Amino acid sequence: MNFMNQIRIPRLSDMKLVAVDLTSGYMGIDSKHQLFRVLPRAISDKMERSVYNRRKRKLFYFGEQLRKCPAGKVSADKGYVIVDGMPLEVCKLSTQ
Repeated sequence: MNFMNQIRIPRLSDMKLVAVDLTSGYMGIDSKHQLFRVLPRAISDKMERSVYNRRKRKLFYFGEQLRKCPAGKVSADKGYVIVDGMPLEVCKLSTQ
């Protein structure tokens, strides 16, 4: 399924591209270089890095809507809290 009208039909649909983007974010992959190193060949052969980045920026809105969907299902009335699972170093202890 494609969200944008494009002259040429892309080899990787917009929905799959958003899925790759969301999955890479949840896996902690933040660079394009690392993503293309880790991706299976079946997916990486279907898109080029420059095309991926351009389309990813244009599809940002759809990815954000998908991210917000699970958060909307959990309301504050039920006492649930969503916590980011990424560890963050707050302070560093030095040896004396």
